[in-house]
Amino acid sequence: ILCAMARQAALKGLEFPGVESVLCVGNVLSSSGKALLENSFKAKVFNLYASTELGYVGLGCPRSGVWTHVDEENYLAELDGEEVIVTDLSNYHMPVIRYRTGDIGELVSGLCGCGREGLRLRIKGRKKDFFENAARERFYACDLDEFLASEKELFTIQLAMRPGSLGLRVRPGG
Repeated sequence: ILCAMARQAALKGLEFPGVESVLCVGNVLSSSGKALLENSFKAKVFNLYASTELGYVGLGCPRSGVWTHVDEENYLAELDGEEVIVTDLSNYHMPVIRYRTGDIGELVSGLCGCGREGLRLRIKGRKKDFFENAARERFYACDLDEFLASEKELFTIQLAMRPGSLGLRVRPGG
């Protein structure tokens, strides 16, 4: 919603003065969405990966793009296929062991552009929330935002719902 608002504001030449930083929590923020918000708000934009059950697991930095640095002192993050699995190492009152987050993501280890060494996590979207094209390729929230951002003009977005499925048809204008 924030990215859509920023796109509309950009079309009208509006800016959002006085914002120092934007912290995105609970939704996937793609690289184009992050760049759009940084440009619109003239502020640093950070991704925070967290959940109600786990708390904060990872935080982005100005050099990590859409990746978040995993808080490895308090969390063990791993993948089961593409699903993100997290163990909370510091919650002694209600331990969460190998919690299936329901998120699809990627993990990389190594040196970030900021100089920090360690595990980084990029969330693509929710496991059950994706669109498929005719070639059966899956597009998650981060992919969809990139796709919509690449279209100069959208003529129609059509949603088709049937029990157990949701379809999206986009027809470019002009």
